[in-house]
Amino acid sequence: LSWTTFTTKTGLIIPLYILCSRIVWALNKLLSHAYILISFFKQRAQSNLERECRNMFEINLERTIDAPKSKVWQTIIDCEAYPDWNPFVINCKSTFEIGSPIVMEVAVIRCLPMKQKETIRQNIEFELLEYCIHIPLLLHSSRSHILKESSGDKTFYESKFQLTGLLSTLVGLLLGKQLIRGFTEMTNALVQRCEGETKKVVNTSGNDRQTKKGHTSKRD
Repeated sequence: LSWTTFTTKTGLIIPLYILCSRIVWALNKLLSHAYILISFFKQRAQSNLERECRNMFEINLERTIDAPKSKVWQTIIDCEAYPDWNPFVINCKSTFEIGSPIVMEVAVIRCLPMKQKETIRQNIEFELLEYCIHIPLLLHSSRSHILKESSGDKTFYESKFQLTGLLSTLVGLLLGKQLIRGFTEMTNALVQRCEGETKKVVNTSGNDRQTKKGHTSKRD
């Protein structure tokens, strides 16, 4: 190996070594910054979740109804019949198409029914109906009727109501008891309407719960 050949090869290796070293250094820096960014967004998401959980008011009711899903579903979407059986939502108008309005007269306070307009968010026939109100940051209201098949041609029905946002805690404090009373009365009335007045309401033991600020209470 001549001196000329040696110096030529050495002259190529050294720049390649320096280039590779700089690439490795740049990748390490990039990974380090990426880790910092991921940690930051992860902490922010966790903080937002904790804040949202603190600003939450939720009512969940569950019943087993001695009637097929089709009958329960039809009772829920038959707006014209609401005045005949529903003590909470005493009037209702909607096409129930996704994105369309649902206009209700709600007796949160018995002697002072209030008109309320919400938007249909989900409609899966015989399974799920959800409508909501959304005021960015301040208040998001979600109301769901969930139907599942149960044994013996019965229906497992879930009534869900959830408030989140900065004003949810205040609304829960001011109207929480009235909302619990209203949704419970409506749920029981739905069972009676579907089963018939002479049949006994079958209540899923221990499954009624009202959640507020992360605390859960159950009714025996």
